[in-house]
Amino acid sequence: MQRLNVEELWPAPPHLRTSRHPLHLRLLRSLLFNSAPSHFLTFEPPTAHPLLTELDILRDISKRLDALGTSYMLTGSMAMNYYAVPRMTRDLDIVIALPESMANPLAQALKPDYMIVEEAVLEAARTHFMFNAIHQEAVIKVDFVCRKDDAFHREEFLRKDRVAIEDFETWIVTAEDLILSKLVWMMDSGSEQQERDIRNLLIEPRDTAYLNRWAPVLGVQARLQKFSSP
Repeated sequence: MQRLNVEELWPAPPHLRTSRHPLHLRLLRSLLFNSAPSHFLTFEPPTAHPLLTELDILRDISKRLDALGTSYMLTGSMAMNYYAVPRMTRDLDIVIALPESMANPLAQALKPDYMIVEEAVLEAARTHFMFNAIHQEAVIKVDFVCRKDDAFHREEFLRKDRVAIEDFETWIVTAEDLILSKLVWMMDSGSEQQERDIRNLLIEPRDTAYLNRWAPVLGVQARLQKFSSP
């Protein structure tokens, strides 16, 4: 048996590792000890695991989907981080082509490392909706969005790119399709974050002919022109 200080039990993550802001310690103490005066516990020390990141989960998911022969592409904030200024995220968004016959094989391929409800996977495949899986150890959520069967989403999916990230490869939405998706999301949310993302994505040259072809169809032409104006 070992007697360990809380600082030894739970070292601070890098962004909290300052003497002025030991937030991780205050949170842990409030959960474990409540009002107890001592901050020591006697226990068997847990097995240490390396801290898994969103990139580790993307690597893992990509390999599992590739092994299944399932078509997919990364979108959302993680895709944004690939193309432009990175920003904090704890979720992954994956668009997936999922026939009903592959719902159970996919769920089995993710177990037991991910919490996933097989019935939700099947229902999402039937309705072209979404389901999620949560990595048990990292507690990182993966939102799987079943690809919609309309002209834009079919072409968007066909245009996806295969890219190398560190030591693995994955499929990712193109920058133009990410811009169009964010313009659509802005109609519902009015999010300033989406606006900043679009401006960052447009810093680099993009396929304006493609953007201008689909913007009227999606009802976002006026919004796109706003970003194109000097």
